[in-house]
Amino acid sequence: MLFVRSWLREYIDLSAYTNTQLESIITQKIAEVDEIEVKSDWFNSRVVIGQITKLAKHPEADKLNIFEVDFGGILPNVTIVSAAANSRDGLVIPVALNGCLLPFMTIAPRKLRGIESNGMGCGMSELMLETESSSGLWELNDILQSKNLKIDNVLGQSICQILPEYFEPQTIIDIKVLPDKYGQIANHLGMALELSIALEDYNLLTERAKNLLNIDYVNSEYAKLIEAMTKSTTRIEITDQSNYVNSFDLYQLTPKTPDQGYNLPHIYQQRMFLSGRNLIGNMGDLSNYLLVDIGQPSHMFDHQKLVETTN
Repeated sequence: MLFVRSWLREYIDLSAYTNTQLESIITQKIAEVDEIEVKSDWFNSRVVIGQITKLAKHPEADKLNIFEVDFGGILPNVTIVSAAANSRDGLVIPVALNGCLLPFMTIAPRKLRGIESNGMGCGMSELMLETESSSGLWELNDILQSKNLKIDNVLGQSICQILPEYFEPQTIIDIKVLPDKYGQIANHLGMALELSIALEDYNLLTERAKNLLNIDYVNSEYAKLIEAMTKSTTRIEITDQSNYVNSFDLYQLTPKTPDQGYNLPHIYQQRMFLSGRNLIGNMGDLSNYLLVDIGQPSHMFDHQKLVETTN
């Protein structure tokens, strides 16, 4: 199981311990550490900087553009079909190459209205730099100019290397969690608690970690998080104990548009991605995040399907 050290920092102060020391402590007192990796390139050099050339409208679709991407000779040029409205010749953009693993997809060749597209031009949301879906491609020309970087010198280079301030190197700890310890340490809060015991110092825990030991605090914070996205907070009590359910909350999500669901905050998307978890979209991501974060299992049901079933 992969743990992100910066995520653990939310629950425990480990600043006095190097990665090597931490590996030794965990292996000796908690569980076997398979590997500790400092990940400086989040996308394994598969998101690179390219420049749009030869832009043309798609002959079969008014909203689609076809363009080539120049990588300065470092990589072969590719043809991309994109619906981004800000596509234009000379624009410098991040490009996810075929085979690149992104939060919600793995990039592969695909045909759009008969034209094969290889790779994908990315907006900031595809790279987990903003929460709401990007309205277009991430324009890098001005950013590169402000850093006094010449376009010709960065084409074909990994965006994580050229713009490291957006992709801070992360320490990933791969720990072999055995089945009998899964409920105890297979989440970042649980691992922080176990580390405080191993280090014999409860005061290393942050206030947030200490608060989360109080179930009433957890329930109130969870309710606030959900209610912030709702207009209805109808509470339904279940009294039939044979169903093994005490109660549940029914909430109505209110997306801005009918086809827009809930987006997990992009900082949380980064954490899930770096810890090797799939992002599936909508409320399922929140449920999965809570499990990996504090070990709280939950499941989200579609309200309409719930009503149809009960009726």
